[in-house]
Amino acid sequence: MLILCGLVAGSEYALRYHFDLAAPQIGLNSQNFGWTACNHSYLAAPVNQTITFAIKPGVTNDLHFGDAGFRQAATSSNLTAPETICLGDERVLAPEIEHHQTFIALWDQLSNSSRGRNDESSICNAGMPYGCPLLWQIQFDERILPLKPRRVVCFIGQACLQNDYHVRRSVIFDEYGQIVACKHPGIKSVDRNSPQKRQKNPLEDYALLRLGVPVICKFFLNDMTQNDPLRTASPMVMKTAGSNEFLQLSLNPLLDMAKRCQAANIEFFVVYLPDQDEILNHEGHQISRNHSETHRQIASEYLTNAGVPFIDLISLLKSDPQVANAFNKQSDHFSVAGHQMIADLLVKSFNLSQATNVMENRVTK
Repeated sequence: MLILCGLVAGSEYALRYHFDLAAPQIGLNSQNFGWTACNHSYLAAPVNQTITFAIKPGVTNDLHFGDAGFRQAATSSNLTAPETICLGDERVLAPEIEHHQTFIALWDQLSNSSRGRNDESSICNAGMPYGCPLLWQIQFDERILPLKPRRVVCFIGQACLQNDYHVRRSVIFDEYGQIVACKHPGIKSVDRNSPQKRQKNPLEDYALLRLGVPVICKFFLNDMTQNDPLRTASPMVMKTAGSNEFLQLSLNPLLDMAKRCQAANIEFFVVYLPDQDEILNHEGHQISRNHSETHRQIASEYLTNAGVPFIDLISLLKSDPQVANAFNKQSDHFSVAGHQMIADLLVKSFNLSQATNVMENRVTK
């Protein structure tokens, strides 16, 4: 009994001071990749931090974040004036693969190589949990504009609408539709004089319970999505997302950001990243495929009519003979091969876009 008590006490002591290191080793992740609940912009980025992400038990990947909370290589210096900032969600952040394998890093490498700048990084990965136009709009003045990039690229997809559903519930708008506040629901306002302020869940003090309960749930209940950032939307979100009004509402912040970029002389682009159902014809996925197709068409028409440069990668990706290898199994996250495909398409698309702009300028002159 004494030995057992000693083992429990020793384990509790070790886990209490090394909880963040122990959890990923058994396959548990922080729900938001190191982002923390914020009382004014929903989530605060892990500035100058390294977050350990569990790919599977015993296999981890370190995510390095710089001064602005953008993912970067471990040896990278912080960019004071990035050329391009890429806004996106978990698929852009890509925590399950190394930084140099992401399409952002590959695009950066290919672009710099074509200009003979092999030793300088110029494209930032600003992917984040719950990444959606509304959340980027909330954080735009604080995290994007001060860096004065030459170009901002927003990557959207079906998940953006689902993320909008989660974030919008925490936003307070004024009578003119302007954002007043956005407090994460994890932050609770409690009166200092209230007795609730002094109340605390005693179970939160024990690291063994905080670590053990999720493990037991995963083992006995097969609850593989608990605390898993690569989450899927609930049926309620998918049902809510079927309305055209909600689709357009989730895209509205892109127009605001486009105007702000134009005022600051920053190029602004929106790129549509298709999901697996849009690319691969899986049996039994027709409803999901139709929903994704509707989302893409509305986004394309809405942004094009508003004059926002829009790049749709779906047809280009479908034409790749290796497209069947573009996604991870049972996930809309891109595989390593898929990231390479996306990087190649981005180089071609933006080279074509720049050439088109040059021709238009020549015509107008």
